[in-house]
Amino acid sequence: MKLRLSLTFFVLITLSVSCAPSDSPLAEETKQQNLEQHPLCLVSESRRHHIEAEYAVTGEQRAIGLMNRENLETDSGMLFYYPTSERRSFWMFQTLIPLDIAFIASDGEILQVFTMQPCDSDEPRLCVSYPSRQAFRTALEMNAGYFNETGFGPGDYLLDSDCERVAWENWNGLAR
Repeated sequence: MKLRLSLTFFVLITLSVSCAPSDSPLAEETKQQNLEQHPLCLVSESRRHHIEAEYAVTGEQRAIGLMNRENLETDSGMLFYYPTSERRSFWMFQTLIPLDIAFIASDGEILQVFTMQPCDSDEPRLCVSYPSRQAFRTALEMNAGYFNETGFGPGDYLLDSDCERVAWENWNGLAR
């Protein structure tokens, strides 16, 4: 009986591992994604700055994020869009370059900025987690040091390409 249970357990584990999709974000070699770029605008009280961002809108796109990228162009990043505002955490599993992340409220206000370092571990559970202190709707990842170098941060805004406040759902490329 013990042998039969052990064998059944072994077969189930083997099937669950071998049936994992090759494009799963936790697969051994996650593929790099290149999504369409969209213009956006960072706005403070005194200035505007245009950037380009790939939109990670689906669960799979958000899970893969910027994994396995060896570089990120200046003024380019990835916008992680969620349908609701919640507190969430990010990690740097299989991410090769250090990144800044800005957690952004539903109205576009930048709430918090972190610099995140790549995780060297092959075990996702051993990677550092970067949690938000409050609920956010989107997150913007840029090259590490970007927000410090440009002077944008909490209290500033990420807006649409025309530097106007437009509901997220009306942004080009976010409608699903």
